[in-house]
Amino acid sequence: MQKRRAPAIMAAVASVAAVVAYCVMPPRAFPDRLAFIPEEMTIIDNKFYDLPKWAAQWHTPDAALNTLGHMNSARVPYFDDAWRRELGGTNGSFLDVGCGGGLLTNALAARGYKLTAVDPSTNSLVAARQQAAEELPTARRPEFLEGTCYALPAADGALDGVVMSDVLEHFHDLRAAVGEVYRVLRPGGVFVFDTINRSYFSWFVLIVLLEKIAGGIPAGTHDWRLFITPDEVEQLLNSTGFEVGPRTDLVGMRPEDPSDTSKGFVQDPSDVSATYLWWARKPL
Repeated sequence: MQKRRAPAIMAAVASVAAVVAYCVMPPRAFPDRLAFIPEEMTIIDNKFYDLPKWAAQWHTPDAALNTLGHMNSARVPYFDDAWRRELGGTNGSFLDVGCGGGLLTNALAARGYKLTAVDPSTNSLVAARQQAAEELPTARRPEFLEGTCYALPAADGALDGVVMSDVLEHFHDLRAAVGEVYRVLRPGGVFVFDTINRSYFSWFVLIVLLEKIAGGIPAGTHDWRLFITPDEVEQLLNSTGFEVGPRTDLVGMRPEDPSDTSKGFVQDPSDVSATYLWWARKPL
């Protein structure tokens, strides 16, 4: 009897060990995150944002995509402060790349910025326009355009500011995308962004807990290997030609109340292990 049970016990132990290893150990990172990474080598699903089921959630309270709006309490003040400080105010032309349902776009427009926004998802843009019509006067509503980060709808040097919020970690060709941002900014223009750090903490919280266990994030929303460390971002921006903001301006974000993210997020200069905010300038 004991001999018969041994293989079953060993199989159970092996299964438990595999689960523990999966939860504890992230996958092996790509050799060079700044190189072009073919889409077939990743597990991310960038097209799910266009599915009506998900696109309808951008402005539904407590829905998965709507939770991104809770981060505006940290993001919007940071981006607003950087643009006002470096550009002298809200005058000028600004572009939101990868705007999704317009959660950030419309919040910045409410602060006086003249914004154009671009996203490849038709249905997400419908949600963005509907929100703008409900929340903003006609004169302040952004122009929402369908397009991609690799061919931005602006002439060379036409823009004062560009923002990418929760977007860089979705790109397969970071150099091409950031090169487009550099192209459309005028000399002295400012690029502001937030993205996700490729750390053990981000693996465990975003992938294991929120995506795999709790299901709070749809499966395939992220590929941890596409997350970007601050050192990689700095290298990317410098090699593109940007002047990167000082490290003292590199700021993390965390929930004000970890048990209830609907209460919003706050900036945390001491911890960039999950998401972080930063900025860069195109030289004069």
